[in-house]
Order: sequence, then C-alpha cells, then structure tokens
Amino acid sequence: MIVEMEILNLIKMNLVQNMLLVFDECYRVLESGRYICVNICDVISGERKYPITANYVSMLQRSGFDYLFVIRSGPQGKAHFG
Repeated sequence: MIVEMEILNLIKMNLVQNMLLVFDECYRVLESGRYICVNICDVISGERKYPITANYVSMLQRSGFDYLFVIRSGPQGKAHFG
C-alpha cells in the first residue's frame, strides 16, 4: 500500500509540474488583455471528493494570471482567467 501511495504522489507531482509549464507558456504567448479559459471540476472517487479546482487557480495565479469568476472586460495590460 505504501508503494502505491508513493507512485500516486509521483504521478500527481508530474502532472502538477507539467500543468505549470503549460500555464507558464500560455501566459507567455497570450497577448495583453487576452483570456484563458480552463474548464475543471472537483474529482469524485468512490465516496471521496478531491477539490482540485483551488489547486488549478493557484497554479494559474503563480503563472501570472488574474482570477475572474466570470469573464468580463478588464483593464488592458493583464491576462485573465475565469
């Protein structure tokens, strides 16, 4: 069981690292004032719920994006997600 958990943790770390690379590149190539839309939801496995939405919000903010609950006109000069 411990080995399985270690493998799952490595897979999760690899996924997070790859998503950070993707979000960094999206931020780099988006023109000023443009948006990225990421459609994610919590993961439900059996009777457990994993709220991964907050993790993705943190990763996007780390990459430089601002969080908007809904897409709207914003000040020029900053990329947004929502």
